[in-house]
Amino acid sequence: MAASVSDVHLLESGEAPVSRAAALGRACTEELVWVWRESEDLMVEFAVHVPCWASIERSELLRRRYLRWNPLWWFSILGCAVCILLGHGFHAACCQGAPVRADELEVERRARVWWVYCYSGGFVGTVLTDLIALVMAVVGNKDAEERNRTIRSCQVAILIQLWYMIGDWNLLFRMSRKDTVLMHAAAISRVTFGAAFLVAFCIGLLTPAGQAAFEHWAEGLPEAGAKPPPPPPRETAVTWVIRLVFCAFMVVAYLGYTPLLRLDYHQADEDTQREHCRGIWKLKVALVAGVLMVAVEGFMFSRGPGLWMLAAQPFFVLGTAYLMEDGKLSWKRFLAALGSLLPFVVVGSGFASCGPALWEILAGK
Repeated sequence: MAASVSDVHLLESGEAPVSRAAALGRACTEELVWVWRESEDLMVEFAVHVPCWASIERSELLRRRYLRWNPLWWFSILGCAVCILLGHGFHAACCQGAPVRADELEVERRARVWWVYCYSGGFVGTVLTDLIALVMAVVGNKDAEERNRTIRSCQVAILIQLWYMIGDWNLLFRMSRKDTVLMHAAAISRVTFGAAFLVAFCIGLLTPAGQAAFEHWAEGLPEAGAKPPPPPPRETAVTWVIRLVFCAFMVVAYLGYTPLLRLDYHQADEDTQREHCRGIWKLKVALVAGVLMVAVEGFMFSRGPGLWMLAAQPFFVLGTAYLMEDGKLSWKRFLAALGSLLPFVVVGSGFASCGPALWEILAGK
């Protein structure tokens, strides 16, 4: 068999040819080392935002014994490393595994690796878990009602998770195009996504209807006058607990996306960017207005649906967009505001359409 051109070159230069297996092993090792370093830097970024550690230098912080000898610290780094690894693989398959541009900024690199890859990787893991549960439900010999509940729950979960992962893809795409308005909207939607579903979960725990729905799903207790249902599938419970933890974790994503919201591609000077960029203001308006809207809709329709409230959603988006853009609305800015508020619109519309049955739908009943 004829030698390849690269092998001939290596032989002429006196170097031993590298086999494909060795090259693959080296690439995997470099990937794992890179992932571990990035996840460690991400956890340090979290640590420096803790009030009691804010004044400590990063290098000094890593030498502190309460971190170096803390199993929870290393477990957190390992979890982030797994998520970044999965997220990098997912976005690499979407041609987004490299810098967004040749002139990628450091703030963009951190957002891409620490936050986009990490969160996407977490949802890659839950999607795989849901797919396994879905396949087991389809091919298993379970009770028909239990199988249908598991299938519906997994389908809803996979759709929600794919929605978030597509949003991450959109954020990197907007960064590559240097589109400030739509990039800010995509970044804000990453935070509002977690906030919307976390508020929905909290409302479920605070209202009697929501508590009954959660108790019925989690413990299999029958509703008043209803036939006792079969025990809920364990796979569904585990995956939904994981998703709720991710929703809570996504709320703190503002730490990573705040620097992006200060970035304005049309302003070269950083001081001018901080002075004129309204990304942080947009995030605050979207969070406050969205949380209030979802909370009102959730408590208002805890006893039943109210389809008339769906007509108020366009006015909610329009009014919030007007505040976010300081009255300077255009079609592009309105669409950007809609993208930022879409998680709140979807969850609020779910409350208006389904009432307390929203939690049962999310649970796959």
